[in-house]
Amino acid sequence: MHISIKLLPKFSTIFIAAVITTACGGLSSSDDPELNRFEIRDTSGSDSATDPESEISLSAGENDGEFELYWDIDTDDDYSYEVRINDRDSMTGSLQIFSDRCDPDDSCHDNQKLDCEYRNDGDDLEIICENSRDDEETTNINLIADDDDLPEDLHFILETCDPFGFDCEDQSIRVEFR
Repeated sequence: MHISIKLLPKFSTIFIAAVITTACGGLSSSDDPELNRFEIRDTSGSDSATDPESEISLSAGENDGEFELYWDIDTDDDYSYEVRINDRDSMTGSLQIFSDRCDPDDSCHDNQKLDCEYRNDGDDLEIICENSRDDEETTNINLIADDDDLPEDLHFILETCDPFGFDCEDQSIRVEFR
């Protein structure tokens, strides 16, 4: 086979571009994470999945303030997630509660759940969440309120993204704080 010396640089460039595109999963991944649902089991045991019409509420005095956040995502690839809280149904101005990155070998990839606790000691309002790997983050939610009064209703927001942060989805659930 005879390849012209003049065509070799062009062939090399095309070959290298094809290898890089293939190695990076193509121009767009066919397995971008798809967020199917985001749910909360509140401190009284009400579950937004089993009773979507129920009022979801958190009380520091009920069940030791313990509640669960869980979700279902379709992907076989890595993904990242952030759980945020806001006084409105928007990522803008929200406060991060927890973030993590899950690859297919992590327990968080299959166990898509956070065990959380709401604490109100009179001065500080806190949410503490722990994932299946025992990573824990504490968030002072007093920062959401412009004054000393926390709004009665807040929104938990879950955002999931592909590993590069290009393809993201979010869902939110309104929660009454007592």
